[in-house]
Parts: sequence; C-alpha cells; structure tokens
Amino acid sequence: MTSGWKEKVGEGLSKVQGGIDQGKQKLQTTQEATRLKRDLQHRYSDKSEILLQLGQEAYRKLREGTLVDPELEGLSAKLIEKDVSIFMNQKELTNLMNDDSQAVVQCSHCQKENAADALFCGGCGTAIAAPVTEEEAMVSCHVCSIDRPQTANFCPCCGTSTLKKEVG
Repeated sequence: MTSGWKEKVGEGLSKVQGGIDQGKQKLQTTQEATRLKRDLQHRYSDKSEILLQLGQEAYRKLREGTLVDPELEGLSAKLIEKDVSIFMNQKELTNLMNDDSQAVVQCSHCQKENAADALFCGGCGTAIAAPVTEEEAMVSCHVCSIDRPQTANFCPCCGTSTLKKEVG
C-alpha cells in the first residue's frame, strides 16, 4: 500500500512539474512575442519618421521650384490650402490673445509695466510715449495669396521663397 501511495504522489508531482514546465514555456513564448511586437513598433515608428522627413523635404523642394512633378504639385496645393487655414486660425488666435486690455507697455524712465492705454506711468508719473509703428509695404504671396511684408524672404504662411519670383 505504501508503494501505491508513493506512485500516486510521484505521478501527481510529475504532472505538476509538467504543468510548471509548460507554463514556463508559454511565458517565454509570450515574452518573445512581446519583444518582437515592440521591435516591430519601433521599426514602424522609424519608417514613419523617415517618410515624414521625405515628405517635408519634397514639399520644401516643390515650394522652391527645384522639384517639378504634377502629381506632387496637386498634393502640394492641398497642403497650401491647409497652411492658409492654419495660418488664418493662428492669426485670429493671436489677435484674440493680444487684446489691448492685456497688453502692457514699459516706462522708458523707471521700466515699470503699465497698461497699453495708459498715458502716464503708474510708478513715476512720466508721460508714456505711444509706440511708433511704421507700416511696412505688403505684397501678396504668389503661391497662397496671403499678404506678407515686401521685405520678407519667405512667406509666413506657406514658407515659399519670395526671392525667386521677384528676381525672375
């Protein structure tokens, strides 16, 4: 009777050991699969970064006129539309954020900040001179039609070089 009991315990331990070994194998397989998935993710991410750089470089060359491809020019036109809408939204946001009630001007005498509409400094009483702003001549970009300063070398909206069109 003792040997039967030992056999049953031995068989039970063998099954438990087999289950543990099988569990270890599954764990190793899962860890390897996780490592491979992570490696794939990094490779896809690296590929996406390279594609982004390639696209940005092609777009830059299209804007400069050093790359001519009708199919790419069609896609470039769509990007310019997006650039214009982004530019206009940013300009509108900037105008909202630069509300005169939030603007400040610094006193030239004591350097204290005052409200933009203040006539005299709250710190020293000196008259605050209105800032002199010189209006710069504006011209329309030949690509996106957004007004830009005539002296600008690149359009602030689409980034197109302005020198090429003016010289040629």
